[in-house]
Amino acid sequence: MACPTCPAGKTDAVKALLKRGGATVDAADSSGNTALMQAAEGGAYLPNNGPMVQLLLDTGAKVGLQDSRGRPAVYRAESEGKEDANQRLLDKKADVNLADPGGNTL
Repeated sequence: MACPTCPAGKTDAVKALLKRGGATVDAADSSGNTALMQAAEGGAYLPNNGPMVQLLLDTGAKVGLQDSRGRPAVYRAESEGKEDANQRLLDKKADVNLADPGGNTL
């Protein structure tokens, strides 16, 4: 299961879960969403998502994973206009040319 506290922006809770082994950084839910994907997209409880994205990247989250619709974290950050998160992903060599099943890229 993906990290339930990531979309809520609870950085300290995420750190604690990862430290004690209560969550696996690249675990995915039934739709293929990982914590990094959720954090990259942001949301109402995570409007400033850059620090959460960085925390997950520093913990070893893989930038190239894709959800069940073929969207990697960088696609989700870009589509939501999350420039800080997007840049952090690009700094970790996120591939903007990863294609979804329809052949679409960023």
